[in-house]
Amino acid sequence: MKNIIKSDRPIEPLPFYVYTGIVATLILAGLFTSIYLSISHYRVYTDMSYKSFCALSKAINCDTVSQSPYSILLNIPLPIWGVMGYLFLMGLLVFSFKKEISKIYS
Repeated sequence: MKNIIKSDRPIEPLPFYVYTGIVATLILAGLFTSIYLSISHYRVYTDMSYKSFCALSKAINCDTVSQSPYSILLNIPLPIWGVMGYLFLMGLLVFSFKKEISKIYS
């Protein structure tokens, strides 16, 4: 059994901007991925010769997934739903950042 060293110092959380930066990075990565998949979805339906970078084989093929009837929800492609979702999350992040700023200067 390992000895656990206990300290009398309280554990302090990281500053707010550290968490905000990590979440913003993840949201931007998801947003760019959704935008790429939206463009890929559109091109699969309009350009017969288009082949995305993730069309590796017959078993691993993003273009086949884009052509599936399950890739559209309420007549809107799923990547568009992803773009809207990530933009909504970015708006929430901006809203939380404004609340933190007003808390600091109050």
